[in-house]
Amino acid sequence: MKYYHVALAVFVVMVSAHSNISMADEVNFDALDEPRWITTITNELGSTYALVASYLDNAVQLIDVTDPAKPVPVASIRDGVGGFDGL
Repeated sequence: MKYYHVALAVFVVMVSAHSNISMADEVNFDALDEPRWITTITNELGSTYALVASYLDNAVQLIDVTDPAKPVPVASIRDGVGGFDGL
């Protein structure tokens, strides 16, 4: 599975082979202006999350991508909001 970011969207792309590429889904966010970096983590329960960092919003968005066909925004945090200033 690959993740691509464009402007305000994150695209989940299934790549089982170079000849078999398909779009799984797209997730749009008003809070993530100019996403620049994506990585994934899998927890001990087997759930997979994409962490998306935003350049212009100084924010990080957490997306549950355990089911790539149905990505779900879980949480986000912005620098300078709610007492958080760690970015």
